Amino acid sequence: MFSLPLSAQYVVDSVQDGTDIDPGDGVCATATGVCTFRAALQEASALGVPATIDLPEGTHNWVLGELLLEEGDITVNGAGARTTFVDAAGISRFMELDGNATYVRFRDMEFRNGFDNNDPGGAIESDAELLLVENVVFRDCVTDDAFGGAIHNRENLEVYSSAFINCNLSTRRNRVGRYGLAAGVFDDDLGVKVFFMLNNNH
Repeated sequence: MFSLPLSAQYVVDSVQDGTDIDPGDGVCATATGVCTFRAALQEASALGVPATIDLPEGTHNWVLGELLLEEGDITVNGAGARTTFVDAAGISRFMELDGNATYVRFRDMEFRNGFDNNDPGGAIESDAELLLVENVVFRDCVTDDAFGGAIHNRENLEVYSSAFINCNLSTRRNRVGRYGLAAGVFDDDLGVKVFFMLNNNH
């Protein structure tokens, strides 16, 4: 019988993209038996206890599309913003966070080449109770909407010592210039502090 732990920790051991075969069973494993970043997030979300994900240095592929997380207390620790990259290759944004039971923290890593052609938030769209980023770089993320080249946030967002580099809005929308620095982050409540926002088109 599976006994629910008080907390969980997952160590990503593959840079390839792949889904978890049984989210909530306590084991981060794809069909090939490796623990990918996506699989670790799925497992951490489904398990129902606070979870930590260790993301080692390297370029982690994110090519299977956007991931929806609707619950979970998840902390992702990269090995450094100069050595730990998650690359969506311009295929999709990384994730949508939803739900008042969702708490997600990203530290010491870089998200690059996120893209969404329909909604704001080229890297992340968040309705989560908390989204926290610390020592995180968002690079070359694009939305085809009018705001939030990297992050579109509707709830609680905390940003510390992070950089938004070349996070762009669509040049096809008439409202692009209205939001200024929101090319990097657009917060519906305008209560977020953002540091080191660089080279964002608006």
